[in-house]
Amino acid sequence: MQKVIPTGKGQIAETKSAIKRGIEADSFAWLKDDCKDLVLLLTKR
Repeated sequence: MQKVIPTGKGQIAETKSAIKRGIEADSFAWLKDDCKDLVLLLTKR
């Protein structure tokens, strides 16, 4: 977890960037899973 320094606007910026990073990480995980599924499908044939 990232430390959030409670200093008005700074805290909001920190939180927003943390959320953005979380979303990016999630979508990358999704992509990896999709690729794995595709590879499995192709190798089964």
